[in-house]
Order: sequence, then structure tokens, then C-alpha cells
Amino acid sequence: MMNKTTAIYFSIACLSLASCRVNSSNIGTTTNCTTGEEILYSCSTGKKTLSYCASKPGAADPFLEYRYGIRNKPELVYRPVRNDRKSYFNRTTLTGASNESTVIWFKRGNFSYILNDPMRGSPFLKIVESGKSIATIECKGNFSGDPEKANPFILRASPEDYFNLTK
Repeated sequence: MMNKTTAIYFSIACLSLASCRVNSSNIGTTTNCTTGEEILYSCSTGKKTLSYCASKPGAADPFLEYRYGIRNKPELVYRPVRNDRKSYFNRTTLTGASNESTVIWFKRGNFSYILNDPMRGSPFLKIVESGKSIATIECKGNFSGDPEKANPFILRASPEDYFNLTK
């Protein structure tokens, strides 16, 4: 368990190494996940919370669900259909000159919901409609979870798959 002092020292060490992040899952991050679920990823966007919640390992009915909205009252919930791989989440890694991002997305009708979690900078949600970006919502403060954690409802995609979302 990481307390605030440990997180601060870890952050200072990371700045000098420029290669690691603080997962602040134990430092008061808000989530739409319940205590009976695993947090794949969660962050506050101000008044609302973005969460990817998963069933515990070995659950009889496994799932991964995206929830966005006011805590405990999400306005958008997305759960892929079991055994329908076209409805699953996608994930890729984008590497640039001085940064790397884990990107997870799903499509719902003409909309794509894209979580970008960079090593440097703030995570954000980009909403794309029919290939055009219509909103970018930045995470504020702490995040929790691990967007790179294996999950059977997330398919490995190529960076090209991600870039094709905005064409």
C-alpha cells in the first residue's frame, strides 16, 4: 500500500529517471467500480468519473465494463457482448520521440471512446464521431488501476487501427 509520502518520493525518483509512473490506487482516487470488482482504470474528470471495471478473476460471469458519469450514477455504460469479438475493447501502445501511451478504445455506433494514458502528461478521453474528434476530456488528479493489465475482453490492436479511428 502506497501512502502519500511514499508516492511523493516515488514521483521524485521517477522524474529523475523519466521512465515510471505512480499508480495512485491507494491515494483516494474516485471510481465507479464496486468493492466486488477490479479497477482496470479509473480517474476523475472533475465532476464526473471515468472507470473501466472488471469482474474478479474466476468469476462465473466475467466482464469488463466502461462507466462514465457521476459516481454511482454513470450516464454512459458499455459492456462488450461475450463471445462477440467485434464488441470487445481494443488496446495498443503508441510510441513517440519522448513519450509512450497505452490507448484503450471501444466503438458504439458512429462513436469511438478512446482512453489515452501517456507516460508523461495527463490521461484523457477522446470522443470521435464518424472520424472527427468532438470532445477531449482530461483526467484530473489521481488515477488508479493498470491500463496494460491483461483482460479477455481487450484485444491487442495495432497503432494503425487507432489512427484509422480519426480518418
